[in-house]
Amino acid sequence: MIKNYIFSFFIFLYSGNLFAQSEQVVLTEADQLPYFPGCDHLTKDSEDKRNCSNQSIVNYISKNLKYPQSAQTAGIQGTVYVSFDINENGYVSRATILNDFDDACGMEALRVIQNMPRWEPAIEDGKPVKVQLNVPIHFYLKNDLTDKASNYQINWGGLAAKRITAEQLQNNLNKKIMVRDQLGNDLPITELIFSYERKRVFLQERTKGSVNKKVEKLARRIKAGGNLFIVAVIQQQGEFIEIEKVFEIVK
Repeated sequence: MIKNYIFSFFIFLYSGNLFAQSEQVVLTEADQLPYFPGCDHLTKDSEDKRNCSNQSIVNYISKNLKYPQSAQTAGIQGTVYVSFDINENGYVSRATILNDFDDACGMEALRVIQNMPRWEPAIEDGKPVKVQLNVPIHFYLKNDLTDKASNYQINWGGLAAKRITAEQLQNNLNKKIMVRDQLGNDLPITELIFSYERKRVFLQERTKGSVNKKVEKLARRIKAGGNLFIVAVIQQQGEFIEIEKVFEIVK
């Protein structure tokens, strides 16, 4: 029997300047990001329209993405990173796989991105422009992600609240990140993934289970108004389980 699965993803723009490719200029930032179709009734640049666009993308991928049978049978799960452009007319172009964990899942993620409908293009200085987007699409078997991960929690020094300041975060960097089970036992961490998202900025660092210099550098760039996602990977009975903790950065 085919197992159920779930996935999640978010969109971000590369931070940086312009670059040229094939004699066409591609923006990595824009005054107004592109909108997925279905939200024309809402005011541009409004939070409601951005939320509507994000949810519409989720609904589109949820409806169209198929977990490859070969990956399900082998119990393979992980994240596929896809890069693509939304051109001046709102169409997807230059979709490529940046990183994947399985060929079949990579091709499936790429297929869904390439088949996306026409977007409302990005706007810069009042004109439609081409922008580059990246999307991480996470393939997880449902039982592994929801049932097993719920048995564990991340503890990081004195950061107990969901809302923290950048100063509180930086003051906590010398503390060890722990994963504990329901009995309070500390478990070894195979990998830590730190992801920070704020408006058009996305930063990410991976470590082998502890806070290192690269994570400290990332933390120094964190400002109020963003979110910090921490994913701890543990291994239990031959299976890799991901536990997530999210901090909202406030003033």
